[in-house]
Amino acid sequence: MYQGAILRPALAVAMLWIGLAATATGAPIRYTITGSATGSLGTAAFENRAFTLVLETDSEWVSDWGADGSSYTFFGFGLGAPGSYATIALDGLPVATFTQAVELFLAQGYLSAYGNPMLSFGQGNSGLPGWAGMLASGLAGVHLNTPAGPVTSAPPLLCTSTGPRNLQTDMGVLRNTGCDSRLLTYSSTIVPVPGAAWLFGSALVLAGCLRRRLPRHAPAG
Repeated sequence: MYQGAILRPALAVAMLWIGLAATATGAPIRYTITGSATGSLGTAAFENRAFTLVLETDSEWVSDWGADGSSYTFFGFGLGAPGSYATIALDGLPVATFTQAVELFLAQGYLSAYGNPMLSFGQGNSGLPGWAGMLASGLAGVHLNTPAGPVTSAPPLLCTSTGPRNLQTDMGVLRNTGCDSRLLTYSSTIVPVPGAAWLFGSALVLAGCLRRRLPRHAPAG
């Protein structure tokens, strides 16, 4: 009785900890976008240079836009989820981290006007197609809070003449000066959460320790 009286509440606490570990986060999601661009990063100019954008947030921070299935999410400072980030790697240049809020917007409404939905990356709440954008039939019905792709862009190719072309990074201003700039491929994947995994594992260890440290026999008398 003595051992059971201690073990039950102690294990209940451990199981509560395990439950909290399992629900500590939503679904972290990573977006990868590759393409080519002409412009400059800080003082370094580039032309038709391949780039890779890596954007990470939590699916809980993805929002709907209108009633047509469009969705958007922000990364980084101010508007982004805590811990979200966005980086760009241009061939031959250091990886740059965006130091302003940037947005990924998937507009399903462009399906009726252009025959394909449009994906836009750039400054938040600004003109489309943003720093770069793509039209793709493979984006039809896709929502930003779920895994998708890889999706390849389709004609017509989009330039940034109507959208913001200058974005702040820790390597200087990222500029887009050419209409050859467009997104070529897009994909999104759910990523593991090391912090939640550690919390879950430590809760299991706690439960094991409690079992080992409790007395094996009730005291006499």
